[in-house]
Amino acid sequence: MMTGHKPISIRRLHPDAHPLRRGSSQAAGTDVAYVGDEIVAVRPGQVVKLPTGWAFAVPDNVGMMILPRSGLSTKEGLRPANTPGLLDPDYRGELFVALENFSNETKAVYPGHYIAQVMFVPFYKPLFQIENVLNETERGDGGFGSTEERGRG
Repeated sequence: MMTGHKPISIRRLHPDAHPLRRGSSQAAGTDVAYVGDEIVAVRPGQVVKLPTGWAFAVPDNVGMMILPRSGLSTKEGLRPANTPGLLDPDYRGELFVALENFSNETKAVYPGHYIAQVMFVPFYKPLFQIENVLNETERGDGGFGSTEERGRG
């Protein structure tokens, strides 16, 4: 464990909740699994809300991002629908994953199937101040692709 980092408290809400796991010692994400009593068939284009059996006490100024697992997305066509999902530090309920089937085939999700990964990200909570004019920058109000276009000139 890195110095200065505190453990994040978690609570097992379901006796069959599968252990949180990391794919490697350097993995940024932690895998979470579906906990349930039955196989769930997910039709093409369908989104299902799946329980994980875990609740998290995320520290203040930290967000828990719910992200796809790359193998599940590329091999099975399954990913969280609201990617990235966000669990706020004041939420103490169960983590659910809204899993979407973006393939052309019905997919089965089994109890114990690792369906997403979570990553903890610090964030800044700003105070907002309304101004009539914002300070100028080189980019200004150039939108999507504007820096690429300027570089061709």
